[in-house]
Amino acid sequence: MRTRIYSSEMNEMIIEAKYPEMFCDSSKIITERKYSVDLFIGKGQCNEVFFDNMYIGYGEFQLLKDTNFYYESESESVEMTFLLDGYMETASSTFENHFLMQRGCHNIVYTKNFRGSQTSYAKRASKVLKINLSPALFLKYIPEGNKTYEKMEACIGRGKNHLLFEAGFTITSQMYSLIADILGCYRKGLYKKMYLESKVIELLMLQMEQLQPEIFSDSLSLKKHHVEKIYHVKELLESDVKSIMSLTELAKKVGSNTCTLKKGFKEIFGTSIYNYWKVLRLQEAKTILCNEQITVKEVSRRIGYRSPENFTSAFKKQFGVSPSRIKN
Repeated sequence: MRTRIYSSEMNEMIIEAKYPEMFCDSSKIITERKYSVDLFIGKGQCNEVFFDNMYIGYGEFQLLKDTNFYYESESESVEMTFLLDGYMETASSTFENHFLMQRGCHNIVYTKNFRGSQTSYAKRASKVLKINLSPALFLKYIPEGNKTYEKMEACIGRGKNHLLFEAGFTITSQMYSLIADILGCYRKGLYKKMYLESKVIELLMLQMEQLQPEIFSDSLSLKKHHVEKIYHVKELLESDVKSIMSLTELAKKVGSNTCTLKKGFKEIFGTSIYNYWKVLRLQEAKTILCNEQITVKEVSRRIGYRSPENFTSAFKKQFGVSPSRIKN
């Protein structure tokens, strides 16, 4: 198994990493590696730990300029991705849509013989935790009776690359605590392997719970019917990012009150309703700018900004670059 990263489209290779099949090295209980990268595009470091059916990698990288990376991986795995800082956009012909992630979000993706690209920005360092599981290990924890997970299972069976969540979920305080435990583990050998396995499975559980409000509500201060209404609000925001709805209008649509919506949305998704909607609009604007011949003023109007100046300011704050630079 090996993964290659290129700084230009399958031309100039900057990193090549090799791993035993399903991360299993029969000569060791656990394998740990650390390496630094100092290249013309920037500097970074990566810490890796892997053992039977599980890989944990944490990396930090500061780019000198906005860069497109191209990936080529021979492996098959299910990857739990946690973007702790920065912003990244992954594209592949095997995905229906671009895979967008911003600071504080997570997702789960299945890949097999993956080829694709990732855009990273220089304004702030990228800090990412990636945990790869063998498909067999992941499938042990697939819940029954959920169409989203059944689709994931079917894609794994066909060897078809698949993104579990179309939009990344927010990393919760419980997840951050587990991530800190994983990165700060001081144990060695078998005890480290046992400790990390237990923390990773607990982290996977928290990820998967977020997709099922009826289960997720058990760990919240909210009642089940309130959680369902808050997820309905999230769906309303995602279904039409251009519509401007007040908190009162949203509460009326889902049959709740503004106080419960504000508090509950923040508790579940780690951000306010307004900020979540704002980020959705800006992501939509970025997609339009990348794929259409359109002016900044027009895309600003299309996603509901009355002032192109305010749109430009918000866009630059979110992505670290101006919309005109994305367009060019």
